Amino acid sequence: TLTGCPVEMALGQPIEAVMKLVNPLTGEEIENPLFRAMTEKTIQRLPRDCRLTSQEGVERWVGDSAAPIQDRRGTVLGGVLVFQDVTDQRQMESALEKSRERYQMAIAAGRVGVWDWDLATNEMYLDPILKEMLGYRDDEIANHLDDWGRLVYPDDQAPLQEAIADHLSGKTPVFELQHRMFHKDGSIRWLFARGTLVQNDRGEPYRITGTDTDITAQKQVEGLLRQQAERERVLNAIAQRIRQSLNIKDILNTTVTEIRRMLQADRVVIYRFDSDFGGKITVESLAEGGVSMLGWHFRDPCLTEQSVLRKYADGYIDITDDIYAREHPSCYLSFFEEFNIRANMVVSILKNDQLWGLLAAQQCGRVRHWEAWESGLLWQLATQLGIAIQQAELYQQVQNLNVNLEGEVEQRTAKLQQFIQLEVTLKRIIDRVR
Repeated sequence: TLTGCPVEMALGQPIEAVMKLVNPLTGEEIENPLFRAMTEKTIQRLPRDCRLTSQEGVERWVGDSAAPIQDRRGTVLGGVLVFQDVTDQRQMESALEKSRERYQMAIAAGRVGVWDWDLATNEMYLDPILKEMLGYRDDEIANHLDDWGRLVYPDDQAPLQEAIADHLSGKTPVFELQHRMFHKDGSIRWLFARGTLVQNDRGEPYRITGTDTDITAQKQVEGLLRQQAERERVLNAIAQRIRQSLNIKDILNTTVTEIRRMLQADRVVIYRFDSDFGGKITVESLAEGGVSMLGWHFRDPCLTEQSVLRKYADGYIDITDDIYAREHPSCYLSFFEEFNIRANMVVSILKNDQLWGLLAAQQCGRVRHWEAWESGLLWQLATQLGIAIQQAELYQQVQNLNVNLEGEVEQRTAKLQQFIQLEVTLKRIIDRVR
């Protein structure tokens, strides 16, 4: 865990003994937001610059928020603290800043590909450096617009033509566009094209001269940051749902819907275990036209093996990019084919360190390579679900105790009223006898 403190050691300890939050700029400890959340009965968040120091002294950037747990009368029963490791995001932001600095240095040093386009003949001067960016020797690409244009990514052809037309017509002072081109090895490269119109003595445009800069690395970092931002948005949405509702059905439905939307998967389900490790699909988010698994019962013979159970309890993630590229028992293949599952990713949902169920994302009809960030997201959300389930069940137990207590009070009140009525009756009888 981030705190480095096992559950059995953390139980019963003050929260400040389990987790230490530090401002990296001053080195001073930051007050845990859980205290203020419970006192002020509002959601509290940490400042952006905050690190969590584990029991081993390891520091990680974290973002967290705290919220009070209240009953219907507003009485604070406790609090929930949700925090996530954002170290990777901070590192990617730093990498993006360095990438931008390298880009500016490349421009300043002239390490970019230069081109010059003759508008009348479509002849071009293409810098050998520019061709090398795409993996070609100088003699492998002719210096002509048609040959260069064939390497432009199809979806970017129209935006490129539009940007050129806008510059030629005077709508834009400079031609600028970020677009994709094919590398010789078939991969995609992102280029930042920038050019300026050149006029002849009669004021007529006859050339555009400019540069292309390879910004592929920058685009990759930006993509990772977008993924990280989306992951954080989804995690915050789930955490917010946990704070706003103690209805476990609402929480589970929100989770599978958000996961399917973000991963662009065909199906996301939650499988709830029975006492004998059979179980059924209790929650599902399904793409239009898919075959529903909701309510489907299944008893996996492999899950009765202690070694398999231990793996899932230890955080095992089962990733299958293609069911036919991996050996499966015949019953598994029949199951996959019945529901048109071609790629599958499964993580465990733990409640109090016990196996409660499974969270699965599925792609139907086609092979899919699951990225590391996708499996990481699924694991994080499964962890959040375990917390939500435990919290909802604890709240339900409190509610049940309150109901039972109210029932006992009503029963005792009724008995007391009966006793008073009996006493009144006896007094009347005694008075008549006298």
